[in-house]
Amino acid sequence: MCTELPGEGEFVKADKGDVVVFSSLMLHHTKNNNSDSDRWAYVVEYMSTEHYDPLVMPPFFVVTEGGEARPRFVQTYKGHSNLTNRLKYVGPLMKEGSRRLAGAFKQKTFGAVKKVTGKTD
Repeated sequence: MCTELPGEGEFVKADKGDVVVFSSLMLHHTKNNNSDSDRWAYVVEYMSTEHYDPLVMPPFFVVTEGGEARPRFVQTYKGHSNLTNRLKYVGPLMKEGSRRLAGAFKQKTFGAVKKVTGKTD
């Protein structure tokens, strides 16, 4: 639960090469990129193998199984193969349009790399 009011955020200074890690549930934002250089971000998604994300294509990186470390790449997993999980996303994916859906199925990485380009207003 968020206990801070808007405007009471905490600034985290990050120098070139620093890594900032936080939950995707944390309300956050990044200031404008006022440089002539691109700003890169590597987004890692961590979820139970019971769940499913339709925008991430194989191979998938599994870290643990049964509470034990078992790092490996797999082509499918329990939540990915579950028809009920897949049906949950049919409506939302159709609303996004065929362009985005086609792009999602062409994605060939297990994570997402986001490039934030140039200056912003």
